[in-house]
Amino acid sequence: MDKKSQILEAAMRCFSQKGYRATSIQEIADTLGIAKGSLYFYFKSKEDLLASIIKQYIDKMMDEFWAIVRDESLPARERLYRQQVQSFRYYQNNKDFIRLLMQERLDLHDQLFELVYSVRYQTLSGIQQLLTDIYGEASVPYSVDAATVYIAMSNEYMTYMILDQGWVELDEERLARHLLNWLDDVMQGMLKRGEDPLLRPEKLLAMAEARDMHKPLWKKEALTELQTIRSLLESSGLAAETLDEMISSTVTIEEEIDRDLPRPVVVKGLIALLKKVKKAEIKKHIARLEQLLAHRPYA
Repeated sequence: MDKKSQILEAAMRCFSQKGYRATSIQEIADTLGIAKGSLYFYFKSKEDLLASIIKQYIDKMMDEFWAIVRDESLPARERLYRQQVQSFRYYQNNKDFIRLLMQERLDLHDQLFELVYSVRYQTLSGIQQLLTDIYGEASVPYSVDAATVYIAMSNEYMTYMILDQGWVELDEERLARHLLNWLDDVMQGMLKRGEDPLLRPEKLLAMAEARDMHKPLWKKEALTELQTIRSLLESSGLAAETLDEMISSTVTIEEEIDRDLPRPVVVKGLIALLKKVKKAEIKKHIARLEQLLAHRPYA
């Protein structure tokens, strides 16, 4: 595990145990046995650290979500069932941190708000696709309404599992089966009544396009390359001062990539600095990063 991942893991434990506001950067550094200043090579502030934890959590959750939803070796109903069980278990395994986020009512800055909004869209879109496969062409006009009701039911039971643990005991597999049965009732009722849907599928697509919910593949790959470069730098044996400078450069490039309007001159200058490292493996990943950034939309 690279240094940045170690910091995120330690911070998540500290926040879960003491609360976000009650935890200091110094306490996180002490947990890792490193100097407080070392954390600032990776994160600008405690707020930035929390945002990174949430982003990591969301990215992992959505990767697992789409892996199941897109597994066409399984029938659509089985995919929906497995996705629901996996989702319940993922929340259960991270319940302390989720409870922290729910109870402390943390403010989300704009970038993180957009990430959370993207999760809403992706979840709704994925469930809607499965519903059309399960219930057939006649269900398409009602698929977004039905997906909205299904997600609302799921989220409410998720809240019971996280906040009311000890009072409410729920088995993930049994609950997932019940939700699918209730979904049958919802969809059959909509089809039987034949009323105009409240949310049509084309509105879902328009919403996504309006808010630019589709994260470009180049950006995801570029961030992965940066993480790899950072990990290789940490084990490269570079002098401490040089290592700090290079790590700081990767962090700044990452920040620029995530900006609404990245500054090409800044990114190119930092890439040139990284190229001074003569390690073959690192140079290979820097070349790949440069190739990805050459096709960025702000070139």
